[in-house]
Amino acid sequence: MTRLFDCLNSRAFGKGGKSPLRPQNKFYWKPIFDYANYYIRNLRRLDGVRLLDTDCKTAFKGLLITIASLEAIMVEIENGTLGLEYVF
Repeated sequence: MTRLFDCLNSRAFGKGGKSPLRPQNKFYWKPIFDYANYYIRNLRRLDGVRLLDTDCKTAFKGLLITIASLEAIMVEIENGTLGLEYVF
């Protein structure tokens, strides 16, 4: 989860996990997003109930929505359909 938050809190000129999300470093952030998605969806209380099925689900659903949104944005950037250009 620490690496997920590093990706979500990236900087314009950061290094490693703090570098901006780009198609060129998809090999770094995609596995982190996939693992976090799996991890959050399978978190359970001691009684076996998934956290996404409890009253305490808001933060976890928010993280899942953030991951899905960023992945969708990155797909649009890769395909050139987002209409934004990076200035480097």
